[in-house]
Amino acid sequence: GQSLLLGRPAPEPPRAAAVAARNSGTDAVFAALASRPGVVFVALAPVLCTPVCAVTDAGGRPAYIDDDHLSRAGAIGLLAGPVHDAIWGRAARATAHD
Repeated sequence: GQSLLLGRPAPEPPRAAAVAARNSGTDAVFAALASRPGVVFVALAPVLCTPVCAVTDAGGRPAYIDDDHLSRAGAIGLLAGPVHDAIWGRAARATAHD
């Protein structure tokens, strides 16, 4: 496909292993915070990269506004369902075990 910038070809999307390596430090901090009550950490790379990372949503809209930050379309189209399920699924399981 063509990028929206000057008609140049879009770069190859990153792969899951590269994203995991790049985010490993940040993911470790968030995983540690998730040990606190009420904190849920949802790793995004496994959702976005299977194993090639999505760069557009299902409608073909750009998923990112830069190399690290999701666009509104990307956040809603790619993550809303999985993040909702991860958070509320955990809450439902915790309530069931109480």
